[in-house]
Amino acid sequence: MSSDGSVVSGYAVASADAVAAGGATAPPDGAVRYSFGTGDAPPTVWTSEPDAVVGGTGTPDAVRLDFTGDGRAVDLLWDSDADGIADTALLDLDGDGLVDAAFTDPDGLGVWNAPGTLPATAADSDEGRPARPDLHWTDARGDEQIAVAELDVDGDGLSDAAWADHDGDGRRDELIVDVDGDGIVDEVYLDGDHGILGGVLLDLNGDGVMDVRLIDVDGDGEMDEVLRRGEPGF
Repeated sequence: MSSDGSVVSGYAVASADAVAAGGATAPPDGAVRYSFGTGDAPPTVWTSEPDAVVGGTGTPDAVRLDFTGDGRAVDLLWDSDADGIADTALLDLDGDGLVDAAFTDPDGLGVWNAPGTLPATAADSDEGRPARPDLHWTDARGDEQIAVAELDVDGDGLSDAAWADHDGDGRRDELIVDVDGDGIVDEVYLDGDHGILGGVLLDLNGDGVMDVRLIDVDGDGEMDEVLRRGEPGF
């Protein structure tokens, strides 16, 4: 990955230091600038032509990316206020092409770890949904928990996800998801120290205990390391 402003696979790249020092100009008209990082160092800044429409203007205002590392470019970096800077990450957690969750990057570190607000078109799809079921899961300390589903991440009209305190830090800043509708949590999208890109937990056998952790080691927006329970780092 280049950090000198060159073009890599259609993306113009500049380091955050260069941007702060004035080494990178403002985004070209119609382009969207965004960044990814680990939280421990300046993020890498990218500029791309938007290729998706999220707002109500009918004009492309978001960039499609594989944000969750599942191999599909179905997630979006959205410039909601048309200032040329992406301010909201819209994630399709189950790969069905529908936006399920929103995150922001208030500290500008490129970690996208703060809960955001879904655009009106996505929020409207949740109206009239059935009563919210219970989600059963086991937290990082091994304690069994029950949370009330408050989000519909697969667009089927049934609530199947919730914000929860998985790591025991007293904050509901991890997203738990019941993928198969059996009431048991299958996925946990971690906030941790480095935001949602810091890790995703998966339950492989349906018992509510997370077995695998996926980690974005280099802060490029893709999960590139797999840890099993009991290994260092999990």
